[in-house]
Amino acid sequence: MNITDPIKSEMLRTNTQTTQLAQMMGISISYASDILTGRKRWNQDTIEKACEALDLEIVVRKKRVRTAK
Repeated sequence: MNITDPIKSEMLRTNTQTTQLAQMMGISISYASDILTGRKRWNQDTIEKACEALDLEIVVRKKRVRTAK
């Protein structure tokens, strides 16, 4: 699962810069940059803060069953 892609997409859609996201999350700009570029890993706290800052929610659902062709 890649949480970064939808967060980056929402940042692009809302014209939110990394510095702004970091401020909204209450983390350093360098840490925000590191998790957005994959140098550091997301954890539950940073995921929750990013989702809150960007007004996103995480929905878990069963994968679709692939049918044979």
